[in-house]
Amino acid sequence: MPGHAGRKDAFPPSFQGIIDFDLTEISGLDDLHWPSGPIKAGQELMARAFGASSSYFLVNGASSGIHSFFLGLGQNAKIMVSRNAHSSFFAGMVFSGANPVYIPCQVNDDGLALAVTEEKITTLLEKHADVDAVALVSPSYYGTTCHIADIAALLKNRKIPLMVDEAHGGHFYFHPEYPRTALSGGADVVINGLHKTLPVLTQGACLHIGESCPSPDRFVRACSLLTTTSPSYLIMASIDLARDWMECHGQEALERALGLSRYYRNKINSIRGIRCLSQELMVTGVEAIDPLKILISVQGLAEDGFAVSKRLRDDWNIEVEWKSQDIILAMMSIFHDHEDWERLYQAIYRISRHIGCKSPAARTATPQLPAPQVQMSPREAYFAAKTAVPLKDSVGKISGEMVVPYPPGIPCLLPGEIVSPEIYIYMVELINTGSHVQGLDPDLDKIRIIDQT
Repeated sequence: MPGHAGRKDAFPPSFQGIIDFDLTEISGLDDLHWPSGPIKAGQELMARAFGASSSYFLVNGASSGIHSFFLGLGQNAKIMVSRNAHSSFFAGMVFSGANPVYIPCQVNDDGLALAVTEEKITTLLEKHADVDAVALVSPSYYGTTCHIADIAALLKNRKIPLMVDEAHGGHFYFHPEYPRTALSGGADVVINGLHKTLPVLTQGACLHIGESCPSPDRFVRACSLLTTTSPSYLIMASIDLARDWMECHGQEALERALGLSRYYRNKINSIRGIRCLSQELMVTGVEAIDPLKILISVQGLAEDGFAVSKRLRDDWNIEVEWKSQDIILAMMSIFHDHEDWERLYQAIYRISRHIGCKSPAARTATPQLPAPQVQMSPREAYFAAKTAVPLKDSVGKISGEMVVPYPPGIPCLLPGEIVSPEIYIYMVELINTGSHVQGLDPDLDKIRIIDQT
């Protein structure tokens, strides 16, 4: 990220004088909260391009769209939520007082949470027939998409609205060989973090309403309630320009990126100790994979993913999107050209030659994220009294903190959940492998737990 890859040629020449466009709601520039002019026209063009009933500019990232969905459902709603959700889902539940029912994720052998299935949702609906909505993530952080059409059909039969956090899938709408979009699958509310994959300024996103969304005004009103009254015209202009550019040139750019992805996946796979994950990601529940999310296993190398990513950054000026002990994620943009892909290949090739390989017996086990044990709603836990204790003394107590490895920003522990022995071991593993963990104290040895009487 961002989708424009730092390239000035990602924007039209008229956009180079950025400061000239940092405007507010002066005459002729419309009002985001009550659009009737150019903003209204831009949002209508956005809806047409994405196949939505209506679309709305978001100037505070995809997170604000997710918050709007939860708040739009009303107080204390019961919501089925995929456990690989971004931390912004938690904020939305705090705002609204929602009570989550978590959907277990399909996990591959590398421990990556990739999708949820229609079958698991069906099973949960048998126990929780009173759920008010379902909220999923597709594509996952790793680029895998769910069978949204099957899930949407299941829920429409029960008149349960479906929200899809499609933050990383804004480019899917402009090329038929990329994964199927959530809107075309029948989702009711879809959020795109456009800045992640398109030539849009950071924080630029959009909220889409599907053709059959029940009571859509509640989500639009919530969106206005949460949105600044001083929206960035730079961000809105970049969204509108990017939509126009993608309609004119997006398919060609995505076709070129698809060809580069196929070619360099094969080249990277030829490097000793390295492989690009593909079929390893096609677990039950996964429908497709974003070709621009390049997950590279380094399990065969003599150094782990943290060390390899440091070499890429220090020696090659390549910043990977995410790294773990066994895998690094290169998030490619439609504006990365042949030279960029070649440099990534050359860097990995030379690092492999320099550090060498290890025997298969030296492979380390990938820690698995334990299932949550929810004791309190996120809102109750957020406002409860808390005390900081040593991490080792928190086992068996109720967490007052959201513990998030970042990236990808997917919580492993939320306020109101029990710190089980398994989750304690998982957190320690994260710390020991050098992951950036939010939610603990700066020394990573204390956590706030909820006071219990």
